[in-house]
Amino acid sequence: MNLRRLARVRHARGISQSELANRSRTSLATIQNIEAGRANPSLATLERIVHELGLRLELRNTPPDWGRLASLGLPLLTTQETFVRPEKDLLRQELSTLSTDTLHALVDPREAGAMRAWLSALHDHYPQLWDRLAPHLNQWLEKQKLSGPEIKLRRIALSKLADYL
Repeated sequence: MNLRRLARVRHARGISQSELANRSRTSLATIQNIEAGRANPSLATLERIVHELGLRLELRNTPPDWGRLASLGLPLLTTQETFVRPEKDLLRQELSTLSTDTLHALVDPREAGAMRAWLSALHDHYPQLWDRLAPHLNQWLEKQKLSGPEIKLRRIALSKLADYL
């Protein structure tokens, strides 16, 4: 669930932010930041909030959306056309959904190589953006070594990222 959707559920249930904060034993600022997409709540905090909204929290590993990632500069050919400049928020959404478990689960060598190249380009050439959106991937990226073809893919990713960013 996108954390910003919690606001819609809260509104539909007729609960104010203050009331939700009190019920879930969470600060009002945390509720406001979660709804604004600026928070990274702990699992315990999120469980309390979701419970008070009558929702169920389910954690699952979802496969990457390769077409969307390609539109964000991932150097991988897809069946989707990627000529349209994506929404600004799309990169943030995609990076927040990536996890080290998802990355470790990549079995297709082309997809794994493209992902290494793309994340490496983001990390090295857009460090402020990386620190804001993907620090949770630092440990995984530090263990990766780019092969010769992946270095070429990294250049392609940089070119696409430069157009996007």
